[in-house]
Amino acid sequence: MSLSELLISAVVFAMAATGSLRVWSLSTATVTRSQREEQLLVRLDADLERSEARLARLGRSAAPLASCELALQWMAAELPPADPSLGRSLQRQGAAWLLRYAPGEAGRQRQRLLDPLTFGLCLAEPAGGGAP
Repeated sequence: MSLSELLISAVVFAMAATGSLRVWSLSTATVTRSQREEQLLVRLDADLERSEARLARLGRSAAPLASCELALQWMAAELPPADPSLGRSLQRQGAAWLLRYAPGEAGRQRQRLLDPLTFGLCLAEPAGGGAP
């Protein structure tokens, strides 16, 4: 084997090794990113389940309030604290709360509508809005 053949084969081998390492690095980064996203979604779901379980326990242990407005205020105060990195927010949606998780990554959101009637925290108000 001549020196030129040896140099050409070394260059071809180095290029193939470099390309292979680049592909391996990209696939490792993709797997790591996917695992982080999955862990984040697991944490979001766990916090959501913990919040719903807390409200359900309150509904089973306390007598329903006469006013759903008071129950809404009570619900907001009784939600367990969340990890700030989850981006949890509570927004009023009519006679319920919209519990939203938006941790900053696009498309990675969870939301749930929390109605005090669903958890048994208040009595059903008349359709006219409460006052006769």
